[in-house]
Amino acid sequence: MQTHLKAHVTTRDEILFATERLLQQSRLHDITVADIIWEADVSRATFYSYFTSKHEVVANLLGNVMSEMYTVLNYSVLSSNSLRSRDSIRQLLTASIKLWSNHRAVLHATHENWRIVPELEEMWLQVVAKFTAALAEEVDRERAAAVLWSTSHLLYIAGTSASKDLTSETSIIDTLVDLWLGVLHPD
Repeated sequence: MQTHLKAHVTTRDEILFATERLLQQSRLHDITVADIIWEADVSRATFYSYFTSKHEVVANLLGNVMSEMYTVLNYSVLSSNSLRSRDSIRQLLTASIKLWSNHRAVLHATHENWRIVPELEEMWLQVVAKFTAALAEEVDRERAAAVLWSTSHLLYIAGTSASKDLTSETSIIDTLVDLWLGVLHPD
């Protein structure tokens, strides 16, 4: 069965998977195209037939993760009255945190590099704009952007264990629910 599934994985996918595996072990600036080529078991020519740089690979990974995240958040959920209760916000954030945790390496590489890597900056700003537009159906754009930027930064910090007060992504769920409730429904 696994061989059958393997047949459906494209060379491009192998490069993406290899890069995500490498990001789980090393920071983006320490990874080379040669490392990705070796991990994906492809030639240099094959790599460059799909991507122009390691940064483009990570930008594509980010795009894939954010497509998954957008599916989890679902535009209809973000733009409906379903974000009025603590339980619905908790459910939404719990699913988001699970996805975040599954792709922590890609999201951390993005957070650490989006201001200095043009491919990541462009992709990250597009993603934030898309989520902000969806959430702005509930509140004004400034509040929508603030809650999204705050959430992503808190998840990043919690996932790095940089703060002894924010020990993991899942440990801050109640704080995030309160933050979202306060921003979405301040009264």
